[in-house]
Amino acid sequence: MKIVKIIWYCFLGFLSAIIIFILLCAFNPKLTNSVAAFLYPDSTGENVSGGQSSGGQPAGGQSSGGQSVNLQPSGGQTAGGQGNEGSASLPAGTESGLSSTYTPPAQTNIVIPENVSGRNGYQPVQEDNTQIADTEADALRQQIGTGETGEGLTFDSLYYPYYAMLNENGQSLYRQIYANALSLNGVFAPAQDISVDEIRNVFAAVYNDHPELFWLDTAYACKYIMNGQCVEIDLQFNRTAQNLDSAKAEFEQRAAVIVNGAQSLGSEYDKEKYVHDMLLAQVEYSLSAEMNQSAYSALVNGRTVCAGYARAFQYLMQQLNVPCYYCTGYAGENHAWNIILLTDGY
Repeated sequence: MKIVKIIWYCFLGFLSAIIIFILLCAFNPKLTNSVAAFLYPDSTGENVSGGQSSGGQPAGGQSSGGQSVNLQPSGGQTAGGQGNEGSASLPAGTESGLSSTYTPPAQTNIVIPENVSGRNGYQPVQEDNTQIADTEADALRQQIGTGETGEGLTFDSLYYPYYAMLNENGQSLYRQIYANALSLNGVFAPAQDISVDEIRNVFAAVYNDHPELFWLDTAYACKYIMNGQCVEIDLQFNRTAQNLDSAKAEFEQRAAVIVNGAQSLGSEYDKEKYVHDMLLAQVEYSLSAEMNQSAYSALVNGRTVCAGYARAFQYLMQQLNVPCYYCTGYAGENHAWNIILLTDGY
């Protein structure tokens, strides 16, 4: 009789353990996946329905090594200009088997090869915002004026995509910043009411669209009042602004040598490859390069980082009438690249 009771209690204990385990699995899907991986090791790599892989990333959008597949923008869209902002668009024809919206991989999943780790050199736009009293703001408005307003300037969206992304008010300030940078007027009041939060995107749009403004640093300052309205913008220039005519002449001369060599080539691809190879041969990668966020550092000084390479390439292709954009983003570290329009697309 005692043996029967022992067997019965063991059976009840075993049954209770199974029930508890089932309940744990129901409330902890990770445990279920672990058990499934142990029992069926060959099936864990298969994609679940809806185009998502078992890791939660779009099928085909993430390799097992953690590096993302290069998804090129389509339809004339460019990547968001500021650091990690914005989301990528899928190329036409790749939507089948993928979720309707592409989700970039988590930054922690991006693997940086050791031989390039720490060799980005890209510097995001730096802002210095200061709140001032209304009385000081009134005095500033009378002292500094708006400088150049840029009235009458137009920018083709095919070559200047960041301008096209702005609203009407942003485009007005874009023209004003561009015109004042061109005239080396570093301090001015916005011609239109604009908030301190909006200025960063507008300044970055000007900077990203115009590599020829090589004397413009990747930094600015803004003074604003309590309601957030900006009343003064301060642009910063590098040392080339001290003798700009001479710097422009040397910059344009160095660029012309490469442009002239590419001009006679038949296809846009051949021109792109020629410019690429010339920059590779003439420019040294150096984190300590002076003004290394500018096209000038690459074309004149011959030493730069990713930003300088990308902006020099952008400028040269623009001179060849090939649409080419400067874009920034995250690849384990902040980085800068180009998007270029050739015969078969971006």
